[in-house]
Amino acid sequence: KKYGPGDMTNGNQFIISKQEWATIGAYIQTGLGLPVNEQQLRTHVNLSQDISIPSDFSQLYDVYCSDKTSAEWWNKNLYPLIIKSANDIASYGFKVAGDPSIKKDGYFKKLQDELDNIVDNNSDDDAIAKAIKDFKARCG
Repeated sequence: KKYGPGDMTNGNQFIISKQEWATIGAYIQTGLGLPVNEQQLRTHVNLSQDISIPSDFSQLYDVYCSDKTSAEWWNKNLYPLIIKSANDIASYGFKVAGDPSIKKDGYFKKLQDELDNIVDNNSDDDAIAKAIKDFKARCG
């Protein structure tokens, strides 16, 4: 049997579903827009200066500030790293498994071909030695 990266999955390509990504995105966008002081709250809810805001809102600003800081950290630091990691994994996958869209074989195909050469030449010691040498060179 020939093996490739697709044989190692359980059928689900992604750990986080599209719906979960959408929920995270909505949470982050909401967090980025949270008002963290009285002036921002007034602007956010279109509240005029002549209407007083109870002092209890200061506790809300503290919570909003924490959430907004987390959303900014996610947006600026973590999310780009997630995208970069996903891109790196995909790029590695194309190197290893090949890229069928451009009909390019990857390392697995080349290694499989060299293993097949070892098996197919089981009666020719020189061919086996060369195939093993080629295989080791590709792995090293």
